[in-house]
Amino acid sequence: MRRLVLAAVLAAGVALPTVTVATSASAAPPAVAKKKHAATTVFAAAGTVTAVDATTLTLYAKGGTKNVRRQTVTVAVTTTTKLRVNGHKATLADIAVGYRVEVAGRGDGTTWTAVVLAAKGKAAEPAPVVTPAPAPSPSPSPSPSAEPGDDD
Repeated sequence: MRRLVLAAVLAAGVALPTVTVATSASAAPPAVAKKKHAATTVFAAAGTVTAVDATTLTLYAKGGTKNVRRQTVTVAVTTTTKLRVNGHKATLADIAVGYRVEVAGRGDGTTWTAVVLAAKGKAAEPAPVVTPAPAPSPSPSPSPSAEPGDDD
């Protein structure tokens, strides 16, 4: 008798989920309009500045998240970006080629925007201007002239 009850309970346990799944699969889900948002990705990069202009910074990322590591990355710097150079608040104009930077932000895989940017370095000294030395002018050599007493 116990076996019969146990077999009936197990059979009901297997059959009941099958019926439940079948009925829920036949019911159409309610139509919900979902907006597709562009997927944003968080990134972090550490490297050396290779170019700077008024609104972007380009760096070779030696380290960082795998989506930017070992690549040349151009990062947009906005007015909301928290920017520091050598520990002090700064602007993008204070950063020069060759500075070491650490940047974190968001992007979509092709466009990156900085949220926080920290740079270290010193302003590059201008290259010394080398002016060529004037070429030595040849000293006038005595022109061959007839020597006195040499009359033929």
